[in-house]
Amino acid sequence: LMIAWAFGRSTIGKRFDMMRRSSRRFGSGDFSKIDIPEAGDELDELAGVLNSAAEQLEQRDRENHEAKTALQNSKDTLWSVFNSIGDAIFIHRRDGAIIDVNERMLEMYGVTRAEAAGLSIIDDYSAAGVSRDRISDTWKQVLQGQARHFEWQARRPHDGSLFDVEVFLNRITLNGEKCILATARDITSRKQMEAALEKQRLLLKSVINALPPPLFFKDPEGRFLWCN
Repeated sequence: LMIAWAFGRSTIGKRFDMMRRSSRRFGSGDFSKIDIPEAGDELDELAGVLNSAAEQLEQRDRENHEAKTALQNSKDTLWSVFNSIGDAIFIHRRDGAIIDVNERMLEMYGVTRAEAAGLSIIDDYSAAGVSRDRISDTWKQVLQGQARHFEWQARRPHDGSLFDVEVFLNRITLNGEKCILATARDITSRKQMEAALEKQRLLLKSVINALPPPLFFKDPEGRFLWCN
């Protein structure tokens, strides 16, 4: 009888020890099944409860991991799109403090990512003579939900060279904060083409005005459109 009692006590002690070790594994994130000898008593029921809890925790841990992976993949995709856009993009606060820029902005303005956020949109990225009041009013309107579109003369901070851009401003919400998404499109080539066409137009007008005979154009209804 004493031998049987001692054996039973030893077996129960081992089962308790196995359950204690399994509980510690749960705390460290190891949700593997508790495997103890069955005896048809309360310890078996407790082991079953712990195994059920372990399965639920393991499922939740797996779902959390999948959600984190999906979120990271989404961030990577958005970042890839952000940097593949052909226009310069600034994300900045209401006071003009830059939060982020894309790769095209770094290329267009000739700055590094480390430099970009520390420079001023008005003082460094814009031509001299910009009205602070005017740009502040524009930003205020954008943050109120009014999109803005205009032409601007931009400046490269390092060499001071100027170039023409077409600016689009829209409001976005970033981490609960209303910010401005500014897109700048380099229109230097377009401006040069417009200037060349205007030069040709003025030259043609000068040549026509210098012709001795009268020259005029009419529309189909006989109305004069132009004359020298």
